[in-house]
Amino acid sequence: MQTNHDTFSKREEAVLQYIDGLTDTAKQTISISRVATRLNYDYLESAAILSSLADAGILTQYDVLCCPECGCIIKRVDGAEETGTEQCVHCDAQVDMSGEGCLDCIEVRYALVKTDSLDLS
Repeated sequence: MQTNHDTFSKREEAVLQYIDGLTDTAKQTISISRVATRLNYDYLESAAILSSLADAGILTQYDVLCCPECGCIIKRVDGAEETGTEQCVHCDAQVDMSGEGCLDCIEVRYALVKTDSLDLS
């Protein structure tokens, strides 16, 4: 994917370089907290950068249901209200999708729109 580096801040460029170094699988499950940790950025700043890259069409945003016990992704969820119970395949914890507590288990993830190398030059 070719990008015009003049339109990005240094921090956005650093995030793009970080993403470019990820495996193809990891490029499809980018989390705000991982970017913040790896680049030593504030969580809210990382969220804003990833959101701006999504607005620019480089990333796409989606939501996942994470296990409240072990943190593993249980499944991808859409904006529609879901019901029933979901079970984590890693630790067997259950999440009641009809309860308000399940909202605490929904996390934002990002995926690279194209997995070609990012041209930052």
